[in-house]
This record gives sequence, C-alpha cells and structure tokens, in this order.
Amino acid sequence: MLFRLRAIVFLLSASAALATAGEKPWIEVRSPHFRVLTNGGTKDARRVAHEFEQMRYVFATQFPTFRLESGAPLLVLAARDEPTEKVLEPALWKIKGAKPVGEFHHGWEKQYVVVRLDTWGQGAHELVYHEYTHSILHLNAHWPPGLAGRGHG
Repeated sequence: MLFRLRAIVFLLSASAALATAGEKPWIEVRSPHFRVLTNGGTKDARRVAHEFEQMRYVFATQFPTFRLESGAPLLVLAARDEPTEKVLEPALWKIKGAKPVGEFHHGWEKQYVVVRLDTWGQGAHELVYHEYTHSILHLNAHWPPGLAGRGHG
C-alpha cells in the first residue's frame, strides 16, 4: 500500500512537471503480471508489457518451482524519450558519463523499472531483462552468509 501511495505521488509530480512543458499525458497499460505507465503510445506500452510477460513466461516454464512474485509488484515507467527520463531519473544527469537507457530499482517495498521507448529495441530491454533476471534469482537463491547483498555482473 505504501509503495502504491509513493508511486502515485511520484507520478503525479512527474505528470505535473511534464504537463507544464506541454508534454503528452501518461496512460496505463496492464498485463496479467505487469503495469506499464507511459507518455508514449499505447502500442509501445503494450509491446513492453508483452515482452515482460514473455520473459516471465520463460522463468515460469523453465523453472516451475521458482517464486516469480516479490512483495512489491513490478511497475514499468516507459518514458517516451530522454527529456522524459531526465524528469523521472534526475539523479542520473548529475553524474558524468554515459546515461543508461533503462534503470531497474528494487527493494523490499518498491520495485520499478524506468525505460526509454525511443531506445527500447537498441539496448534498453537487454539491460532491464538482465536486472529482472537478477530479481528473480534473488527471490529464489539462498545466499551463504557474507555473500548476500554483494554486487553482481
């Protein structure tokens, strides 16, 4: 419940910032296991949701005993372009160097992805699927003491 409240406040503030700039309104697309919010097109949002469902299906069929749901539902924020991502992820632009085209955030009470639709077929999906895979593995792996929470590759 707290996650949903935070997500709503976050989206309202992002929507307000974008609305003042004359940006396209945000829409929601739901699939059986994912929720996609975007200021891009409905077709693109459906494609992103469908591809996440396909990725989830691979885990469900290849690893039938795996837990696939965490305590926090996965929310996908599909930004239309780089200016939208700057509003959603302002901290990334404070760091010098190349900016990621997708970012996966997970914790006990939140789990969300920010992706750019204009780069979805050019690398954003691989990065996000890689991190989604880690989130599934972390749900199902039993880490030895001292290794839990260490970085990954």
